[in-house]
Amino acid sequence: MKDLYALLPFILLVGCVENQIEQKIDYYQNKIENAFSRARCHKIRKDNSDFFKNAAGYKENKCIYTQGKVVGGSGTINGLGYARGNRADNDNWALMGNHGWSFDDVLPFFKKLENFVSDDIDFEYRGTGGPVNIAYSKVNQNFSKIREAYSEIGVVYTQDYNAEPQIGVSVIQRNIKFGRRVSGSTAYVRPSFRNKNLNVTVGALVTKILIEKFTKQAYGIQFIKRGKIYTAIAEREVIISAGTINSAQLLMLSGVGPKAELKKHNIPVISNLAVGETFKDHILFRVSFETKHNDTVSLRNLIKEYLGGEGILTNLDNSVSFSYHNTKNPNSTVPNIEFVLYLPSPASFLVPSLSNYTQKTQQYINKLDIRRDFYIEIFLLYPESSGNVTLKSSSPIDFPSIDLGIFKKENDLETFYEAIQIVEQLVETKVGKTSHLKPVEFQVCSEYSYGSKEYWYCALKHIAAPGLHPSTTTKMGPPTDRLAVVDHRLRVYGVNRLRVADCGIMPTTIAGHNNAVAFMIGEKAADLIKRDHQI
Repeated sequence: MKDLYALLPFILLVGCVENQIEQKIDYYQNKIENAFSRARCHKIRKDNSDFFKNAAGYKENKCIYTQGKVVGGSGTINGLGYARGNRADNDNWALMGNHGWSFDDVLPFFKKLENFVSDDIDFEYRGTGGPVNIAYSKVNQNFSKIREAYSEIGVVYTQDYNAEPQIGVSVIQRNIKFGRRVSGSTAYVRPSFRNKNLNVTVGALVTKILIEKFTKQAYGIQFIKRGKIYTAIAEREVIISAGTINSAQLLMLSGVGPKAELKKHNIPVISNLAVGETFKDHILFRVSFETKHNDTVSLRNLIKEYLGGEGILTNLDNSVSFSYHNTKNPNSTVPNIEFVLYLPSPASFLVPSLSNYTQKTQQYINKLDIRRDFYIEIFLLYPESSGNVTLKSSSPIDFPSIDLGIFKKENDLETFYEAIQIVEQLVETKVGKTSHLKPVEFQVCSEYSYGSKEYWYCALKHIAAPGLHPSTTTKMGPPTDRLAVVDHRLRVYGVNRLRVADCGIMPTTIAGHNNAVAFMIGEKAADLIKRDHQI
């Protein structure tokens, strides 16, 4: 028996959260405001389709991909680096036929969401007074040395990488306030709880978008809560904001997606669209070095500092700087690589292991120690490789099949190799040499000489991982774009009263982190909806 749960003007799907009573959980870690681990609030089920394919250093070539199954989504478990991307990202979206998405078009929405706290604000680019607090990380005492090392290899210091120019090295900006995380939940949802026009349901799994077969009009949703099936009817629109992966799955389960894929699972086709046919993410690789540093800190002192809004627990992790580079053209204003530099930290016990490594890869991982190691995470910002998201079955309980397609294109390996050469230049600077950095070698690739192209290609193929910045599964584009799922007003092609508003609509990856862009997309979507309905 299906119960009528509610009659609502708009239905906004902000996540597909499993029914926790019925779900079998292998691992669960309670949420903490500080996010040393990307694992918080993440549940790993026995279903292997929560893993990506094509990762040679992982069991069955599958590596873990985390999702924030909580109010606020993955912004509650991410690394908190606030990076909006490059002007060229949005200008390219507009050039692809997405009217209203150029940098000048979306800048007002970035500024609207921000409350940037700094003594030196470029008001042409930055906003104040918005719901999302943005602040620089506390400057590490060694940042001047880092800046000196970058300067020696010709990399300039950039005050604000979210303004212009972006290329260069900067102190990291984070969405934090008084040492605590600022997420979509804390910035937008919680302050609205008292609004009479807001009805929030949690602990539920949306199973289907209800679409009238003949008029092709979305009119509601079905969802499961505490073992019962409910129906919610939308008077005006259904807006999907369930995330890059879940939004794609939900559309396909509802009959919106590739015709061949839907027929394979006996799902009636409502609109034949390229849902999930493109799946992009940044690719991540870490280069590690041992140092002679080996500080420790007591748990008592950590807690004392935390309660005072200070210390390691309020600064997320031991990352110190972002730097942006173009390995193909040093004179370009658009980077193709991001470095995140980490210094040794005394809080290694705060990082639980979430992995699916093979035994040999795990032996390498076990040698790493953040109390001692200096390392740089390299993000490939515009990978040529892409994957897809498809259905495992017609059941909403099953995870979809996810294939990132890492290194399907050889050029991605070459770009990484070029980036690693920049890391090697840093190590050879005066600062690098006085730090006595010793490379942590990956023994699986020991048949090759450390530092050779063959060695790095081998290491990349084994331990590169997704950057956890997924996009493009419900791509925005003009009607002439075969891969487009939504138009420039985020309306799903072929279905009335249905929109998608999350990072899945991004036509490309960006030279930044998705968290900032997700907030912007939400602000832009709200403006579009208000204009369309004259609210």
